[in-house]
Amino acid sequence: MKIKKLNLIFFVFSVLTVSCTGKYERETEIFENYLKNIHNLQMNDEAQTYFISPSIKCPGCESYFCKFISTYDKNATLITSNPIECEVPKNITVFLDRAKVIDKLNFGIINNYIIVTQNKEIVYIENLTPDKIEGIKKTLDQY
Repeated sequence: MKIKKLNLIFFVFSVLTVSCTGKYERETEIFENYLKNIHNLQMNDEAQTYFISPSIKCPGCESYFCKFISTYDKNATLITSNPIECEVPKNITVFLDRAKVIDKLNFGIINNYIIVTQNKEIVYIENLTPDKIEGIKKTLDQY
């Protein structure tokens, strides 16, 4: 009987522990440190969108990325390892990461991608590829 109670207590504790951590807890910690140490920025409570353009990406993806950000009408931040090859709207603030530290962050994503933060944590990360653009637009409309 004691073993069943201990197993139940362990199970409840495990569920509570997992449910108290965000989906992107590791990524949030990495990105928060990156923003602070490289760009002297911080995540805020209100939703923020970051467009990330690392130096490693597929050749055709750059044109889709440029097309996407050129029509984005909310305030956002673009972090890029290389000068961007397209016109960036005035509502998007550009930060150039000359040391290419953003290329080394391990989010399991290659190519251009989007990070959305809210309440000082990452709530959304997605590759910005042609097949995902419509879904990304719908998600970004929520923020």
